[in-house]
Amino acid sequence: NNGPDAVNRNIDRVARFLNLHAKNGVPREKMHLAVVVHGAALASMTHDAAYQELNGMDNPTLELVERLGEAGVQLYVCGQSMAFRGWDKGMLASPVKLAPSAMTMMHLLQSQGYTRQ
Repeated sequence: NNGPDAVNRNIDRVARFLNLHAKNGVPREKMHLAVVVHGAALASMTHDAAYQELNGMDNPTLELVERLGEAGVQLYVCGQSMAFRGWDKGMLASPVKLAPSAMTMMHLLQSQGYTRQ
């Protein structure tokens, strides 16, 4: 990530990937994306009130997270990273789901045919 006042670069990259393929004729229903976030990037997946508490400002990535959720992208955060920080799922933006761990979620998604980028 590139600082609390900037959009998370990796989340932005997911949006660019989605938009690039849509602009090149790939129908949205043919694109199945899932994002698993862990570590320092967790804050970018919180709602504004939680981000305010953590960083003293609104979450610059929140609108993008919400739009990705609306576009059908599955968004997960690592439950172990959340627990380590003492955070609870009530801090998460509405489209974000809590996974038991990033490792568990990655394994589950890969068993469903997803590939890792």
